[in-house]
Amino acid sequence: MNRGCAARRSGTSAHAYACGKSMPPMPPDRSETPAAARGSGWEVLGAPVRQRARRGMLVVEVVGALALAAVVLAIFAAATLQYGAAEREYDLRRVLLAAASAELDRIRVGARPLPGLDEAPPTPESNEIVVRVTARPGEGPWEGLVRVRVEASKRVRMDRVARVELSGYVEREERR
Repeated sequence: MNRGCAARRSGTSAHAYACGKSMPPMPPDRSETPAAARGSGWEVLGAPVRQRARRGMLVVEVVGALALAAVVLAIFAAATLQYGAAEREYDLRRVLLAAASAELDRIRVGARPLPGLDEAPPTPESNEIVVRVTARPGEGPWEGLVRVRVEASKRVRMDRVARVELSGYVEREERR
């Protein structure tokens, strides 16, 4: 019964040679040969070309990841700012609707007199909420009533005005 050669059992690394098998040739040790003998292109400024290429790819990957992160951050910031502006405008429209509704209710209960018929509404000159009320006589089945149109507006930006309009029919003041 063959339990293997003695070199293998003793733990030496040359067991294949000791047991009569041939060993593969070892690659030459490049650390002892001068750079000129190794050939041009294998080493540049002390670092092998393959290591420099790997390092270059790592830099490209990091720069690409940073660029992608910057684009995602820019999109997120733009969306957040746009959402904030839309929310402010929505809140402003709710305030304008409440102002117009309150004005129309004041006219209905008689707390505010009707404006003259076909009177020109005032023009807004400030950034405050402007409420315009116009009245026209009712026509057709609404004859005898007055159609009141209430418009509330406020300048949001220099080029944009938020506007809400409500209208309703009320009795003429003479009939009250």
